[in-house]
Amino acid sequence: VRWAARRGVTLRPLAIDRIPTAARIASMAGVPAIAGCGGALPLRDRSVDLVLVSQVAHHLDTDSILALFASCSRVARRGVVISDLRPSVLFGQGFRLAGRALRLHVTTINDGVTSLARGFTPARLAALATAAARGDRSGTVQVAARPLSRVVAWWRTDR
Repeated sequence: VRWAARRGVTLRPLAIDRIPTAARIASMAGVPAIAGCGGALPLRDRSVDLVLVSQVAHHLDTDSILALFASCSRVARRGVVISDLRPSVLFGQGFRLAGRALRLHVTTINDGVTSLARGFTPARLAALATAAARGDRSGTVQVAARPLSRVVAWWRTDR
């Protein structure tokens, strides 16, 4: 929101979390949030300009990923951005070492290593997003590998 404001753009974020307590905590911290399921977003069709999903999809099975991405396309007026992890044994081992050095809890370390193993190659993320974004209003899915084991997919929904 601050980044956009410095550029003359007003953003009004809305977070959605499956856990009502997490949504309530986000709201209390100043981020408007509601409880809901990403695979069946509790929003009207084309009711938000942009949907951003960050670091979530690698936790889901294929059917849930497709439902999430399709639900995002349904509610987005302008477009969808999916940011997630690329699989990387090297980054997984680096996370394990850094986590130990930083004295992170073993559960946090194991989750990070597992998440990096479950990430998406650009081709797989493109295939999932393309399958979910089908429809007469969705544009071509674009995917880019980013530094530090990240991958981003995006598509327009206003075409």
